[in-house]
Amino acid sequence: MRVDCEYWLHHCEGFRVDGVEGRIGVVEEVRDESGDAQLAVRAGLLGRRVLLIPASEVVEIVPRAMRIWLRSPITVAATEPLRLVA
Repeated sequence: MRVDCEYWLHHCEGFRVDGVEGRIGVVEEVRDESGDAQLAVRAGLLGRRVLLIPASEVVEIVPRAMRIWLRSPITVAATEPLRLVA
C-alpha cells in the first residue's frame, strides 16, 4: 500500500518524530507559510523546546504507527520558547 506523503505531512499532529539516533519529539503543529511547510516539533527532556523543521527533512511517514523519520543530521530552521497557556 502506498502512503500519500503530501496528505500525511499536513495531517501529522501528534506523530512521534525520530532520527537515526532516536526520538526527537512530537509534532505539535504543521505550519505551511508561503508553500514551505514546517513541522513544529515539541522536543527536549520535558518537551520545553519547539523545533521548526522543514518538511523537506522528512524521509518516511508511517501513519498507522503515527511515526515520522527524518534525515540525519537534521536541519532545524528555528527554535521557539515554550508558550504557556493560561
